[in-house]
Amino acid sequence: MLTIGELYTFDILGLTQDGCGIGMVGDSKIFIDGVLLGEKVAGIITKIEPGYAAARLFEIIESKGDRIPPLCRYFNRCGGCSLQFIPYDQQLTVKRDIVKEAAVRIAGLDARLVKEAIGSEDILYYRNKAQYPAQHSEGKWKVGFYKSRSREVIDLDFCFLQHKLSNDVRKAVRIYLDELGQNEQFIERKAAIHHIVTRVSHSTCDVMVILVTALNELPYVERLIEKLTDKVPKLKSLYINHNEKGTSQVMGEKNTLIFGEEKIIDSIGSFNFVISPLSFFQVNPTQTRVLYDKVREFAGLVGREAVLDLYCGTGTISIYLSEAAGMVIGVEGVEEAVKDAEINARINRVKNVEFICGRVEHVVGKICDSVDVVIVDPPRKGCKKEVLDAMVRINPARIVYVSCNPSTMAADVKYLSQKGYGVSVIQPIDMFPHTAHVETVTLLRKV
Repeated sequence: MLTIGELYTFDILGLTQDGCGIGMVGDSKIFIDGVLLGEKVAGIITKIEPGYAAARLFEIIESKGDRIPPLCRYFNRCGGCSLQFIPYDQQLTVKRDIVKEAAVRIAGLDARLVKEAIGSEDILYYRNKAQYPAQHSEGKWKVGFYKSRSREVIDLDFCFLQHKLSNDVRKAVRIYLDELGQNEQFIERKAAIHHIVTRVSHSTCDVMVILVTALNELPYVERLIEKLTDKVPKLKSLYINHNEKGTSQVMGEKNTLIFGEEKIIDSIGSFNFVISPLSFFQVNPTQTRVLYDKVREFAGLVGREAVLDLYCGTGTISIYLSEAAGMVIGVEGVEEAVKDAEINARINRVKNVEFICGRVEHVVGKICDSVDVVIVDPPRKGCKKEVLDAMVRINPARIVYVSCNPSTMAADVKYLSQKGYGVSVIQPIDMFPHTAHVETVTLLRKV
């Protein structure tokens, strides 16, 4: 029987999709950070729940790979860069292992279908979007990221993954918060500003800032704008996002522009795309082109195919594939995203793309035209059964499944394989260096 505070020795038998090691002591699973698959470690039990426990690493008894000093001094406290302690080439091996584990355990696939992970050209300062939680505690403000597995904010002064301009924004807003001091009305309204969201154009370095707040307006907003424009000369847009729900969802649906222009523009390859506060846009711009090229390769386009792009967002994949396809239809449930997609098609002078606004599970079942290829890039929770069934009824020759969650990808792929589609290849692509997250592109062919 496990005891909190006691030291136990065990082997690391697997990894979660968050990069956490899994060991066994008796019949209990042990979850522990900072380890690699195949290692023998000693860990101190910190938490016990029915069937599993959490441990803190005490010692590496038998090592499985090299370890390097973490670049960031917040490494042991912040919940972000969980793989920063190993060289980048080994991070890619870990990510392939995470995808293989899900593919084999959940989908019952041959591990050899999972290829080597494609590494990122940029492994520092690559993120074009940051979400900094702000928290007022013990008479002072903390702005940074959440501590691992908690809602406590770690106050930090720099992050090596975020674009340097995002770090400049965080500093400017932090000064503004500190100057407001103990303004009671500001503090009482659920910390007033509870998230600072930044979006940076990789191609122009224009910056959009979204302050998520429970207030209808911010006090001394002129002072805030002055500090932001001083620290970030290329500030293009400043929004207030209204969110009083107090849930884990960072942003609400209502945005109010208080400075600058409504949108910023970024590019992928030869195409330009507008970005709004709620737009989905891949966070690693240089690696996004690698991802989209792999999607186009797996789609097997020769210029005449009809392509259906599900969960198309602002139309980035649809437009990127348009020059190689006959016709592309994008389906998206967020109205603002569809409006941006239509703008993107116009500014890129793309004529063979059409966008439909509606819940994917409702729209896809009504599409009866002949479709050669389906591209699907669902949320982390994967596809609803209605969407998978509708894809099968459409009967495309190929399905290209893009995912940021290996577990839900494996579950959906298993379902499709039972409906007549065989998995040809799973390609991991590292969009998120130093973290355990990994993107996959899976090709399924009609059997």
